[in-house]
Amino acid sequence: MTTGLGDDPSIDMALPTFAVLARFREPAGTREEALRAVERRLVGAEAPFDQVTAAVAEENGAWNVTARFVVASLDSSTAADGVHGTLRAAGLGCEEVWVGTRYT
Repeated sequence: MTTGLGDDPSIDMALPTFAVLARFREPAGTREEALRAVERRLVGAEAPFDQVTAAVAEENGAWNVTARFVVASLDSSTAADGVHGTLRAAGLGCEEVWVGTRYT
């Protein structure tokens, strides 16, 4: 089986990769302020995110900010649990965590 991991014959399998998404509710005056606030918290906690996006503000002024994490894992449940556990251990509460895409 070819894994793309080099010529090492002892490697015969690669883990699938998942895009795991976590939604944060962030009170802020603007979309940019909400994005930057979540980015600062994730960077400060050394969370391995690669992208943040924000949806339309809610009536109370909070923005739904979604952070994407690309994770190699045995399965989607383990990937989502790992991201959720990492965020929780860093004190970063989020509204929900889910798997968006599986890359092979």
